[in-house]
Amino acid sequence: MSYGIHPSLIPISDKGIIKNRNHIQWIEARERIENGTYGSLAEDTGVECPGIHDVLFNRGKSCQYHPGNVAFRGMLGSNKHRHLNANQTMKKQIAFEIMEEVQQKGGRFMYWDKAGWWVMLDSQSEIRHKVATSLRDFNKRIRAIQNQKNTHSSTSQFRHQQGKKRKRDNTDSSSTTSSTDLSDCSCNL
Repeated sequence: MSYGIHPSLIPISDKGIIKNRNHIQWIEARERIENGTYGSLAEDTGVECPGIHDVLFNRGKSCQYHPGNVAFRGMLGSNKHRHLNANQTMKKQIAFEIMEEVQQKGGRFMYWDKAGWWVMLDSQSEIRHKVATSLRDFNKRIRAIQNQKNTHSSTSQFRHQQGKKRKRDNTDSSSTTSSTDLSDCSCNL
């Protein structure tokens, strides 16, 4: 039982080895801050621990379950149909509306600095671009899932055999092939 913590966030691997990479990064970042070697980044835009309304941009599943990102995906989902039917100007407007909604809740947009720190995005145009890209990718993912549900593989025709083996036809195929049978062949020249 994980007590409300998603299993991928528990710092133990499948083999029982403790994952300490994030902890080591945090210790190194704290040392740089305390020694003053981190520069002005920590004072101006660096964030040690993001809030629950913050939207985190990082590759992989590490941020997928962050509460701000879950809410952000909900916003993307609620604007999906508007975005699909919109022209380019309206798509920009939808991205700005999502940005404003996150910021009205006290959320910020951040990305992961490889030095071990979350950095706030300050440029409104960069944020809008990331939100617009997220909208596009969200719609692509939804379409891919719907296409996967609608696709029937060629093995679906064997479902009704109920474990019976197919019998091999021993007739010579060259003598029974007609010109209409060849029209379905995709390798005709």
